[in-house]
Amino acid sequence: MINNLENLEFQKVLLENKEELQQYDMKNSFLTDEQKATVEAWYQFPIGIFSFTFFSCFAFLENLTVLEIIFFSYLFGIIVAIVNWKFLLKPLIFLGYIFGGNVSSIISIAFAVYFGFENNWILMILAIMDAIGLLGVASPSMWLYSFFSAGKIHPKYIFATRYFKLSE
Repeated sequence: MINNLENLEFQKVLLENKEELQQYDMKNSFLTDEQKATVEAWYQFPIGIFSFTFFSCFAFLENLTVLEIIFFSYLFGIIVAIVNWKFLLKPLIFLGYIFGGNVSSIISIAFAVYFGFENNWILMILAIMDAIGLLGVASPSMWLYSFFSAGKIHPKYIFATRYFKLSE
C-alpha cells in the first residue's frame, strides 16, 4: 500500500461515501500525479482500442459492411473493456498510455488524412473528432464502466482503490 497524505485523505472520503467521488476530477487531491496518469491510461485504453478497430476496419477491410464494422468494433471494445475492468493487467495499462494519449491522437489524425485522400468525408470528420476526444462517448467502455460502478463512485476512483489498494 502506498502511504501518503493524498491516499489517507482518499481512504477517509471512501469511508464517508462523499458525493465528490461520483465525479472524477483530474485536479483531485486524492491521488498523486503518477497515480492520475495510470488511472487515465487504464480508462482510455478501451476507448482507444475501440476507435482504432473502427477506423482500421474501414481502412483495411473493404469487404465488410458498415454494420459489420460497427458490430466488430463494439464486440472487440466490449471484450477489451471487460478484461480491462476485471483483471487490471499492467501490460494493458501500459498500452493505455499509447492508445489513450498523444499517440492515439496522431493515429486518428493519420486516419483523417487517409480518409480525406479517399474522399470519405464522414470518416475523416469522425477521425478528427476522435483526435480531439469527442468520439470516446461512443465507446462501449463508457457505458460498461458506469454500469459496473453502479453509479455510486466514478469508475476511475474504483480502479484507483483496487489497483493501488487504497481501501485496505
